[in-house]
Amino acid sequence: MMNNNLNNSQQNTTDVTVNNTYNNTQTPLSQQSLNNNYNNGLKNQSNEKPKINKIIMPIILVAVVMILAGGVFTFTKKSKNTVVTKDKIYTSAFFLTNKEGKYALFNDDGEQLSEFIFNEAGEFFNGTARVRKDDAYGIIDSNGKMTVDFGKYKRIISSSGLYEVSTEDYHSFLINGTGKVLYDLEDKDVINFSDGYYSILKDTKNKTYSLLNDQGKILKSFPISEKIENDPSTNENEGYISVFYNNKNYIINEQTGKEIASFDDTQHYCVNEVLDDGKMITLNSCVEWYKDQDKIYYKLISNNKLYDLNNKCDNVYYENDNITCSKGEKRYLLDKNANVGIDISDIVYIDNDNYIKEKKESTRSVDFYKNGKVIKNVPCRVISTNSYINDKIYVLETYKNSACGTDYFSYEYYNSDGEKLFNTSFNSATVFDKNHLAIVSKEEGNYYLMDTTGKKVTNDYNYISKESDTKYYEVVKDGLSGLLDSKGQVVLDCNYKSVLVENKDAKNLVQLTTNDSKYAIYNLTTKKEVIRVDEPPSTTSHYISVENDGEKQYYTLDGKMFYSRK
Repeated sequence: MMNNNLNNSQQNTTDVTVNNTYNNTQTPLSQQSLNNNYNNGLKNQSNEKPKINKIIMPIILVAVVMILAGGVFTFTKKSKNTVVTKDKIYTSAFFLTNKEGKYALFNDDGEQLSEFIFNEAGEFFNGTARVRKDDAYGIIDSNGKMTVDFGKYKRIISSSGLYEVSTEDYHSFLINGTGKVLYDLEDKDVINFSDGYYSILKDTKNKTYSLLNDQGKILKSFPISEKIENDPSTNENEGYISVFYNNKNYIINEQTGKEIASFDDTQHYCVNEVLDDGKMITLNSCVEWYKDQDKIYYKLISNNKLYDLNNKCDNVYYENDNITCSKGEKRYLLDKNANVGIDISDIVYIDNDNYIKEKKESTRSVDFYKNGKVIKNVPCRVISTNSYINDKIYVLETYKNSACGTDYFSYEYYNSDGEKLFNTSFNSATVFDKNHLAIVSKEEGNYYLMDTTGKKVTNDYNYISKESDTKYYEVVKDGLSGLLDSKGQVVLDCNYKSVLVENKDAKNLVQLTTNDSKYAIYNLTTKKEVIRVDEPPSTTSHYISVENDGEKQYYTLDGKMFYSRK
């Protein structure tokens, strides 16, 4: 939605090394304030006392939990229960405990892949996990095969997708999940971070820092300065890592390993938002999580240039596929060349040249702008919602005026030429969403979905709402709930007390409360009810669990009970 020809304001640019290498990161659609945190290094979970930087001591427990989450990117040895996609690895294997607290390995099909023999088990990274049996540590893959046998190493620590290990004589190595030694850690130290699957290898002998991805590949190396006491600080967001050291910022694409930009500054800049598959990246100055900033500074990487937004914006936001900038009480739209465009504080816009703006005179009216010029004025109307719109269709609300013959609270749709659409008015109306549908009503208590041609595509319901972060709509009729898909087709009739869409790794599950107070899980892909039980179920990305008369029962996501325990 960015327009390249907004105005002739002078650009404040900085020389910067920028490479045209982008990833396929999909940016969230809701408005988000910019990131204001970075991470300093820490050691993660261990069977010996970890070395940690004092600056991160308060966050060690949170960081440990985050480091234990599942890994991403390709794995050198694909196994049966590991699925590798372009930019993510999904492991269907997981651990459950018995009543004695011992762990066993299962997969999503409900197959038990090991006995209950493990005293400790971690989450899977790149298809492998750290396990402990009695006092010995090892590494297991998603098929239940030990890739590193128990006792081979005295110590094993999960390390950002890899493993830091030590022998009986305390010699340390960095290995991958197959057991392959990647680095001898003599004169080296591994610095882990809480926000991603990357680490920094500190080589004190050769006086270099190296940024590693979760496969152990070096993404960037730079010299250690004897004048600087602290290690580098980092931030990761949407597949891009920022590293700050010795007054230098490096922005690196984690997936491709390419350096996107580097620039000198006395502050660390965090990656905040990644737009257009990496063609635009917003940055903001960041500090340790427990510190405040009197002022946050912003930069934009676009068109192979680094733009400084400090004199233009007090705050920068990503809003509905657009970069917006606030200055005082005003909000502005930015283009990809960091030009400050139109004031969007009280308008509805398509882009910087096409929008509507309300005239505040006594009769009220709305001006329609096309290519930056007013092409039409619609009297006795006000703007219904101030925001970006989809499908170039505006919603206006009538303003009471006898000369116009209008009353309050009647809603109308207009195209970008200022022409009224659909030859009708509504009692209530929303803007068209990403599904190209709007929720409208002509009488209180009767709502339906309408497409961009004005066609009614659903029956009437007492209530319609779009499920957050999904493509579905919850509908209510006579006090009972149902579900519609992105085209307005009925997925579930209104026969339920409640409908909750679960988004577990795109499993497309719905949790239902039935009219007779039962609980059910429904699969939106297969269009079948998976289970129906008396107690509320809990759903994970691997299984469904239910407490029933003191017994915990585990079901596959297809509804097969595969394990139970008291």
